Amino acid sequence: TVEVLKAAENADIILGAERMIESFDPSFEKKPYYQASLIIPYLLEVSEKYKGPGSLKTVILFSGDSGFYSGSDKLYQELKKAADDKKIDASIRILPGISSVSYMASCIGESWHDAQILSMHGKEIKDLKGKIKSHRKTFMLVSGAGDVRKTGRLLKDAGLKNVRIAAGFKRFI
Repeated sequence: TVEVLKAAENADIILGAERMIESFDPSFEKKPYYQASLIIPYLLEVSEKYKGPGSLKTVILFSGDSGFYSGSDKLYQELKKAADDKKIDASIRILPGISSVSYMASCIGESWHDAQILSMHGKEIKDLKGKIKSHRKTFMLVSGAGDVRKTGRLLKDAGLKNVRIAAGFKRFI
């Protein structure tokens, strides 16, 4: 979203997966950190070194949906706890992007209010055949081409032949 882009463009520090941060040039630095175990010690170190008026604006970029099996939830909870415990001085907000389900649905001309939403991202789906057979529409988030191929094999092995599949991906600019 424009809000996220502006926050990243005005950040002093940008953290996140390498592919997410590569196109930004923050005023201070960027690091390929997206886990609390790296981020919180880093923020502590930076705040100790650079105490003074004002604070460094930090943006942590995640891909995917912020509220659906996202690492942003765990990080948010750990950052909030560190702030509540006065370990870091921070105002923490999640600025969501556009939901990948919403975006994909719009691209293929489907509504999704009546769809089942699943995720294979880093986990197994039990009884995929039963889940798909019990819903007219299913949106499934995957981690990449390997998961798409795996889904095709699972559907074929389950004997689901009359299934329409649409696959999409988002390139980061």
